[in-house]
Amino acid sequence: MKHHRLNKLKIALASGTLALCMLPSVGWSTRLVAAPIAGQITALPGGNEIEVANHTYHIKPGSAAEKAMSHLSTGEQVHLLLDPSQDSTKAEVVAITVDSES
Repeated sequence: MKHHRLNKLKIALASGTLALCMLPSVGWSTRLVAAPIAGQITALPGGNEIEVANHTYHIKPGSAAEKAMSHLSTGEQVHLLLDPSQDSTKAEVVAITVDSES
């Protein structure tokens, strides 16, 4: 009987978690996303910046992009995903993906 209650509790917790995750305010569905930037890395000037197609972008601290920086090299083809802010000149890179063809 104790085992049966534990299973019901697990199902109830899983269902509740799933329901919360489906709320629009929790997911990415309501978040404005900037168009990705694609191009070749022309320079890696420092730990918090990347230059793609001769344009320098700031890396958001603590983001996946910051973690990926140590694996990048000049000449690679990449896509940058920017975190849009109210001022488009201050948008930061939150993710970097490398093209498999580069």
